[in-house]
Amino acid sequence: MAKNINLFNPQYVHTTGSTGNPMIFYLDKRVIDIETANVWRFYNWCGVGLNDKVVILRGDVFPTKEKLKYKLTHFKKRMYLSSYYLDDENIEEIISIFMDYKPRLLSGFPQSIYILAKFMKKFGIYVDFKMSIATSSETLFEYQRELIEKQFNTKIFDYYGLSERVVAAAECEKHNGYHIIPEYGLMELIKDNEWVDEGETGKIIGTSLLNYSMPFIRYEVGDIGIYTNEKCECNRSFRLLKSIEGRLSDIIITSDGKYVSGAAFEHFWKHKIGNFVPEIEHCQIIQESRKNLLINIVSNRELEKNKINLIKNKLSELLGNNIQFDLNYVSKIEYKKWRFTISKINIKF
Repeated sequence: MAKNINLFNPQYVHTTGSTGNPMIFYLDKRVIDIETANVWRFYNWCGVGLNDKVVILRGDVFPTKEKLKYKLTHFKKRMYLSSYYLDDENIEEIISIFMDYKPRLLSGFPQSIYILAKFMKKFGIYVDFKMSIATSSETLFEYQRELIEKQFNTKIFDYYGLSERVVAAAECEKHNGYHIIPEYGLMELIKDNEWVDEGETGKIIGTSLLNYSMPFIRYEVGDIGIYTNEKCECNRSFRLLKSIEGRLSDIIITSDGKYVSGAAFEHFWKHKIGNFVPEIEHCQIIQESRKNLLINIVSNRELEKNKINLIKNKLSELLGNNIQFDLNYVSKIEYKKWRFTISKINIKF
């Protein structure tokens, strides 16, 4: 931490982290502005301009008594859709809202967009207007890319970033891999303490170039990437990653058919539960059946009854009153290829 940290107007940030360890750190306020500019450059690669309509499909919960399914901002140029309504009861309305809005870009969690695409396939709905799709925050699998691109009649642009704002990489319009953003941070792919060769898999190690309050230096983010020496046809001179692996999280499905992506569940847990139950140091959610969750937690003491009731009420708010859970106190959670949620059931539409 910098001795002159106050000069940088730092913000206090809490994140679960991609390795499962809670991360608390300080972030320069200006980094958020730089992040916004970086994301808009990425959107430009997607063919999207500042005045174009954008739909955001992530883990947003709108703070109102009415259970709003969407929110419009930025002179109605931004629509936020809640991924918590991707269920049989609400999905037709969600699709109708999306199709009527006709965005130039859909940006969100891969699993949430995949669930939307699955329902669209079920109803025989295909997008008939020009748009692009930007995914982030989870690993994008090929089966997801294939279905999403078919239903939305467009290409996916995948973005890799971290809550810690250490490194970033993104696909361009040529889709030949991920361009490592050099001015954002220094990314290394390391195996046996050395930079990997062409085509090899290595741990992603990042060094922040933007955050002066609390810079991360050679920070192991817990993700895996494959390096390539190939040059992209777009003629940008950035180094390329052939692929990025990691951040695996499973969809949680409830007894009444609601689908919640791992990232959306993690987002909800952090803001609705984790911030109010600081006793929980680490946790992992395992779905044993549609009505039962096993919650492994590492805690410095057993949770009080009021904290357990809070977890119960919030999970019921998200997943329905039929959901039950068991708390399993453990001394540690294995973080090799860690996932916040693990599903042991088959999901079929």
